[in-house]
Amino acid sequence: MSVLVNRYISSFPSLFALSSTICHHKRYNSQLPVQSDDGKDNRTTLKKKADEEKKLNFFEVNWEELKRSWRTIIDAAKTNYTRQPAEESIVFGREDHKDKVIYYFRELDDLNYWYVNTDEDIQGYSWAEMVPSSNDETAMFRGRTSNKLPRYMLPSSDPLEPKPLYRGYCYMETKPFKTILDKVEYMNFFEFNAIKIRLRGDGRMYMFGSLCDFGMVDYHMFWAPIFTNGGPEWQEVTIPYSKFYETKDGQKNRRQNRMILDKMMNFQFHLRDGIEGPFQLEIDYIAFARIDGFEENKNEHNNPWLITDRLSG
Repeated sequence: MSVLVNRYISSFPSLFALSSTICHHKRYNSQLPVQSDDGKDNRTTLKKKADEEKKLNFFEVNWEELKRSWRTIIDAAKTNYTRQPAEESIVFGREDHKDKVIYYFRELDDLNYWYVNTDEDIQGYSWAEMVPSSNDETAMFRGRTSNKLPRYMLPSSDPLEPKPLYRGYCYMETKPFKTILDKVEYMNFFEFNAIKIRLRGDGRMYMFGSLCDFGMVDYHMFWAPIFTNGGPEWQEVTIPYSKFYETKDGQKNRRQNRMILDKMMNFQFHLRDGIEGPFQLEIDYIAFARIDGFEENKNEHNNPWLITDRLSG
């Protein structure tokens, strides 16, 4: 794979086994009794078969997962315990102001590390897809956003009831990082202080975000807006870490925290600008960069006078 980060693609045999178990479960719970040729009820037999299949699936060894974990251990050992030339080390690259490319889309398999989602999951009407560009060297995120209300948000017949406000959305996001024995791994933002993206947009505003794990099942998103120029020209966007603002459950936090640089989990391009119509975003690469004048462990959206303002009324 040409992507520099080891990613995980889930194995599908377990899904087929699970689907067969579900089918047996639905058949057993049907209202009509299932009878054999001799007239006896076979529901107890079906239940026993379903329980046996569950036991077999539980104790089944996933050899593909073990092979992938073993390859991950070997690659990590080579990276951490093999002496590298000085020009290939992270410290040398930092001093030389070199960028570290994390994602690019030179091959078709590079798209497998991303997935696309829209408001269709909540009965919305937006759609999107991620396909290779015409040059076969970049990725194309395209689709159409719709502000049509989902079915569960349809307004009431009461004229006094306020009409709900809704904006359709689409986003593309990296799949979870998983390494040895399906363990979730994080990205390391250390040694850099900015993220650099080369893209070509349609003039709409996209949000670029990353999920941060604060521990104890507490996840916060850090966002930064990207204003695309539109037209045929490419643009290179550099976002310092200090320009990201923190949100929790879709709401901006009043008290902003700093990013935990070794607990970042993914990348996401999110479109929800309230404009209804087609969109198209072409992405060349995503890289870590280091620029002068910005601190890596700082949040410029944090208000240091927040406690004082609260006490002063």
